[in-house]
Amino acid sequence: MRGCLKCRLRIQIIDRQVNSGLLKWLRNMRRLVDLVAVIIIVVLGLSFAMLNTDVTHLNYYFGSIRVPLSLLLIAILFVGAVLGALSTAGILLRQRAEIVRLRRRSRMEHKVLSERGKLSLGGTSS
Repeated sequence: MRGCLKCRLRIQIIDRQVNSGLLKWLRNMRRLVDLVAVIIIVVLGLSFAMLNTDVTHLNYYFGSIRVPLSLLLIAILFVGAVLGALSTAGILLRQRAEIVRLRRRSRMEHKVLSERGKLSLGGTSS
């Protein structure tokens, strides 16, 4: 039995080492993929800006301005992203508050159950 236990422990140690190496490799690959994605986005953005250099009139309620089309489109995209993030912020905050409440409730119930277990064990031994 001891030999089997030692073998299991060795296998677990080797498993951890292999998994640790694999996780490091995966993290490095993730960083590489992120870097390539950023480079592609920057190149596409620059080519988009170069293709849309025409100046356009932006009429708004208080006046009008002349703006390059690419700058206008990027600004509108940015405003849309900010509004989208703000619209989901309320939902995320409510979910986080619920998670905190449920964790607190779980800890309290775990504490009550562990106390009941102690009481029942104490009561049966007397």
